Amino acid sequence: MMTEKRNFGLDIIRCTAVMLVLLAHTLQIVSSKPLIGKFRIFAAVWGVELFFALSGFLIGTILIKSFTEFETSFETCKKFWIRRWFRTLPNYFLMLIVYLLFPIITGSTDFPITLSEFLKHIFFIQRLKPINFHYYFYSVSWSLCIEECFYLIFPILIILFYNITKNVKQSVFNSIIFISIFCLVERCIGSNYFNWLWDEGFRKTMTLRLDSIGFGVLAAYTKVYYISFWRNKRLLLFIGIISQLFLIYFFNHLFLNKYYIPSDTQIANVGNFMNIWFFTFNSLSLICFIPYISDIDLKNKFITIISIISYSVYLTHPLVLMVNHRVEWAHKYIEFSCLYIVIFVISYLQYNFFEKRFTNMRNRFTNSHNSITKLNYK
Repeated sequence: MMTEKRNFGLDIIRCTAVMLVLLAHTLQIVSSKPLIGKFRIFAAVWGVELFFALSGFLIGTILIKSFTEFETSFETCKKFWIRRWFRTLPNYFLMLIVYLLFPIITGSTDFPITLSEFLKHIFFIQRLKPINFHYYFYSVSWSLCIEECFYLIFPILIILFYNITKNVKQSVFNSIIFISIFCLVERCIGSNYFNWLWDEGFRKTMTLRLDSIGFGVLAAYTKVYYISFWRNKRLLLFIGIISQLFLIYFFNHLFLNKYYIPSDTQIANVGNFMNIWFFTFNSLSLICFIPYISDIDLKNKFITIISIISYSVYLTHPLVLMVNHRVEWAHKYIEFSCLYIVIFVISYLQYNFFEKRFTNMRNRFTNSHNSITKLNYK
């Protein structure tokens, strides 16, 4: 597991993202203070946004190089999909089955979801429309809906634009702009004509959030085609830090101050900036960190391992927390520590004995010499 060539800087981003998500879902065990509650919400939002930015960067790099070195065709697109689906789908469906069986195993007579909802989870359309209530079954799957939709749509957009421009560079850029405008328009309509909640409505709806991954592709586009600009990593880091400070302030002032943390309830409209523009500016801000961090050349086995198992950690940790709710603990810090040990051990085993085996199978179905195989960052 440790022998494959990896970019340690990208491992730092992935490790940071999954740790933020874990902290968001576990810190209430050790403290119920308002400041901790605010940090939990911040960690939940920024953890997933980091995943989106990083995913877009990696996928963008693969697609640009693949379409440049090989045909910009459906055949190249198909190989990309095969590799993505072997990487993401087996673990997703494994945990979907486990979530379905959990009530039966624990003695409940209630089936957790209806047949129609189950079918939506099969086809990643459970978050196709905004909802105005907290959705708890397989709750983390909302981000997978956005990811899988992006994997499916974005390569097709590149091919469609390529049939017009006959230029990969222009086609990728046009696809990024198309996705960005589409999502902005969707959020504008939602903010002005519908009373959607910010978190369950705007943040977690598939068609409103594809641009967050698209801006990650913009980072890859910049690295490939504008390397001199990409190398201004200190300037970009400075821009990223300053813009993040402003965004954190607006997030606190416009959202957290209108959110009742103990009951996870939005108590007032958060306004057009949060509903429409926050996601755009936050994504652009986060990709400014990638040039600097991706150039960090260090080694840390703990960070690398957490990065490698991060997908399993993301999918399994809510289930571990569900089991934990049935356990009585003598001390909250012991509970907190044991939770992390259990989550990491289960995820490590799941990665090695299940996820990794399916990921390795994808080479049988794609040409082992093409760039899609060589660019195995994720």
